[in-house]
Amino acid sequence: VAGAVEGFLSSEKAALAVAFGLGTAVLTPISGGAFHYVCRPLDPVAAGIELPATTIVEAIRQGGSAVIDRALVGMCCEEFAFEFNSGPGLQNARMTSHWVGCGKVVEPSAILLPAVSEEHLLPGYSMAASILGADYIAAKTIQSATFSWKNNIRLDSGFYPGSGSWNGGQIRGRMEHGDRTCAFGFVARFASGSTELAKLLAQTEGTAVLQVTGAEIIPGSPAVSHGLKITLHRVVIQAAVIGDSNGIVTVAVTCLPMTHIANGFCTIEVITSIDDVSETA
Repeated sequence: VAGAVEGFLSSEKAALAVAFGLGTAVLTPISGGAFHYVCRPLDPVAAGIELPATTIVEAIRQGGSAVIDRALVGMCCEEFAFEFNSGPGLQNARMTSHWVGCGKVVEPSAILLPAVSEEHLLPGYSMAASILGADYIAAKTIQSATFSWKNNIRLDSGFYPGSGSWNGGQIRGRMEHGDRTCAFGFVARFASGSTELAKLLAQTEGTAVLQVTGAEIIPGSPAVSHGLKITLHRVVIQAAVIGDSNGIVTVAVTCLPMTHIANGFCTIEVITSIDDVSETA
């Protein structure tokens, strides 16, 4: 049992993928109808290596003559990624996520689908980007950026004596992450005396922060808006490759994320108007 959830980047889809993908989510309600999720990678020492799971319901024409009405039980987020590109269309901010399950499928689901939730887009044009102390938005040099996380779930070890069965077949009794991987990179216009190459050669360490903002949830001063903020607490530049984009020299940068002794590996914050995104089942 596996499948993808992908599309244009919204606060709702981002909160879902990040909360279940990283494994730890702390929810703080904000008076007025906003909800702030602070998500961090699951700590194997404090919390073990089993990822949180949820149930995904698929239905077409749910009711007496349903085409499809099934509940995929024990679904975990295997990986997710955010992609930010240049351009005026909705393609300038996209996300993908991939989910795998224990193998249990209940049909019919016996779960009545709620009304469709309104999604709130997080457009690429709203981005703020600070990487190793450089403000790429103020300099007007950034072309694109990507962030990805993969849990490498131990699918085979989920089958063990006593793991359970469904409809005569064995199912996974645990969904544990393996050696997790994280990737972050960006493409920027190459400026004379490139700071990227200088910081590559010096192996300069610092933080990387990407942030995108959507529509207001709570008006005021300051307003509270739909948003996504990715903070990598300790990175160095691993590679910087010279290229070109429409005749302008660019540099494609691959960063190496590392664990900060005080702040941990990464923190991803999402503000949305739904309060139960991270609820497990």
